Amino acid sequence: MRLLWRARSNPVAWWWALLTLASSGNIALWFLLYRHFYAQPAGSLKSAFDAELMLFLCAAYVFGCAFRSFLPRADVQRICLFDTWLSSVFIGRSVATVAEVCFAAQWAIVLHLLGGMAEVDTTVNIAWAIVPLIVVAQCCSWYGVLTTNYLANAIENSIWAITFLMIGISLCRLLPEFDYVSLFHVGEFRTPENDAYGALTDLEMTLMLADRTKAGGEILFFTGSFAYDKAEAVGKELVKQRPFEPAGVYKSLQILRKRAR
Repeated sequence: MRLLWRARSNPVAWWWALLTLASSGNIALWFLLYRHFYAQPAGSLKSAFDAELMLFLCAAYVFGCAFRSFLPRADVQRICLFDTWLSSVFIGRSVATVAEVCFAAQWAIVLHLLGGMAEVDTTVNIAWAIVPLIVVAQCCSWYGVLTTNYLANAIENSIWAITFLMIGISLCRLLPEFDYVSLFHVGEFRTPENDAYGALTDLEMTLMLADRTKAGGEILFFTGSFAYDKAEAVGKELVKQRPFEPAGVYKSLQILRKRAR
């Protein structure tokens, strides 16, 4: 290693040092997780998540990323930071393939477990699709590395983007669905002064909750609120924008019921 490369003013040396530091921190965290899970009694979260398998998959990802951080390289461009046989394209891409598939497998396991617990078929089905998609992505990556065709790498990255879009959808589907939503304080706290903070408006919050309300479910507004005029306006917009209809008044509650689609 040349003295010039090791100079503190060299940005590449700083970049490599940061990669090494981050990877060392990840390895340390993995060992902490290892100790934590193996110290848990039987029947705990360790059993629910099959800690042995998850720790193995996590290790493959963490140590694979660390390997490529200690010996960084650009496979398609055929360049590396350290001229050693460990920096070969075949070894680097093989390590990355194993690490990325294990990373995807962790997502698949967690989503399958959560989807099964919540009885959400969408999440379970997406969990089954994650690993096959990433395997296809790895095939594209290998094709790009062997042929130096950047189009294959673009397809690989697109598959990753689609996969995480699906993961986002599956996580959203895990949000609970409501039979009743009580919005007694709509309009009481939202003012023009706090609009600048960018939080949801009363209407946006109501529409979000309305989307998670079951067919036949009800949203309740408190007619005794000092800001009921604002709540009433929100209710009228809700009826216009979502399949809700007035269902009468019970004592001090204005009821809006969601129609079956």
